[in-house]
Amino acid sequence: MIAFLPFGTLAQVQADFHVTYAQAGLLLALFPAGGILGTAFIVAADHVSRRMLAAAGGTVVGLSLLAFGISPWFAGLLIAVFVWGAAGDALTSGAEIALVDVSGRHLTTALGRQNLLAAIGDLLSPVVLVVAGVLRVGWRAIFVCSAILMFGYSWWLANEDLPAPEPDDERTVRGAVIEVIRDRRVWALAAAEMLISILDEQYLAFLILFLEQVRHAPPAIAISVTLADLLGSAVGSYLAPRTLGRSRAALPAAGLMLAAAIALLVYTPRLPLQYGAAGLAGFASAVIWVAIQARTLGLRPGQAGTTAAVTGTIALIALPFPAVVGAIADRFGLGPAISLYLGVAALLALLLVLLRRPPQPRG
Repeated sequence: MIAFLPFGTLAQVQADFHVTYAQAGLLLALFPAGGILGTAFIVAADHVSRRMLAAAGGTVVGLSLLAFGISPWFAGLLIAVFVWGAAGDALTSGAEIALVDVSGRHLTTALGRQNLLAAIGDLLSPVVLVVAGVLRVGWRAIFVCSAILMFGYSWWLANEDLPAPEPDDERTVRGAVIEVIRDRRVWALAAAEMLISILDEQYLAFLILFLEQVRHAPPAIAISVTLADLLGSAVGSYLAPRTLGRSRAALPAAGLMLAAAIALLVYTPRLPLQYGAAGLAGFASAVIWVAIQARTLGLRPGQAGTTAAVTGTIALIALPFPAVVGAIADRFGLGPAISLYLGVAALLALLLVLLRRPPQPRG
C-alpha cells in the first residue's frame, strides 16, 4: 500500500513545492535508486537472519515515511525516498527469500498469492487518497499515519519465525555474485525486470498527471483509473500461476496485451475505455511480474537473494527514465512524454517472446 503513496500524491506534492515535471520525475527516479544501496541487503538475505533484516528494513521505511511527511523542503523528500527505496529492499528481500525456502517447487503459486495480497494492499492506496481528498486530509497526514502503521508492522516482523539461510562454506559472497553475473540467463531476466519496473508506479504517477492536466479529469476520476489498474493487477496475480502454466504463449501474449492497453490509455479520450484499458494493463503487468520473479528466484537454488540482487542492480539502468519523461514533458508536453511508456511496453513484448520458454535451474 505505502509504495504507491509518493506516486499517487505526486500532483499535490508538485503543487505545494512548485516544482517542474523534471523535478517531479527526479523524485520518482530516486525511489528505485535506493536499490543501489539495497542490493547489499538483498544479497545479505542469503547469509543473515531474514527476520532481523526485514524488521530493520521496515523500521527505516517507517522513519522515511515520517521524514517525507514532515519535511518543509523538497530536498528532504528526495533524501527520504532514496533511503526508503534502500530500506524497502531489506524489508521485502528478508521475507521474499524466506518464501523461496518455504514454497519449494510451488514457488510460482506462492508468488502469485504474495502478489495478490500486495495488490489488495495497493488497491487501498487510491481509495485512501480519494477519501482523504473528500475529507480534505492533506498528503502530509497520510504519510505520518503510514509511518505509524509501518512501525507496528516492523514490530510484528521482529517476532516472526522466518527460516534462516542454509550455511554454505564453499562459496564466498563475492564468489557467489561473480557466478551469478556470468550466467547469461540472469541478464535476459534483468532486461525484462528493467522494462517492467518502468511500467510500475512511476508510470501510474505520470498517468494521473496526464489525465488531470491533458484530459482535464477531476483528481478523484484520475486516481480511480489507476484503481482499475490495481484491481486488474490483483486479478492477474491470482490467475498468474494457472495462466503461465497453461501455455508457453501466455507470457508473450501478456506482453502484447500490456502494450495494447497502454496505447488505449494514452490515445483514447473516452473514460469507459480507459477504465477497461487500465484493468487490462494491470492484469498483464501482474502476470509478467510473477513470471519474471519466479524465474529469477528459482533460477539458481541457494542463491535466490544474490540472483535477485544482480538482476535488480542491472535493472537500475532504467533509473533516469522518469526524469527523462519529466524533461520531455516540460519541453513538449505530457502527451508526447507519456507516449514513451508505450515504446517501453513494445520492447518488453518483444523480449518476452525470447523468454517464453522457462530456463532450467542449475544446481
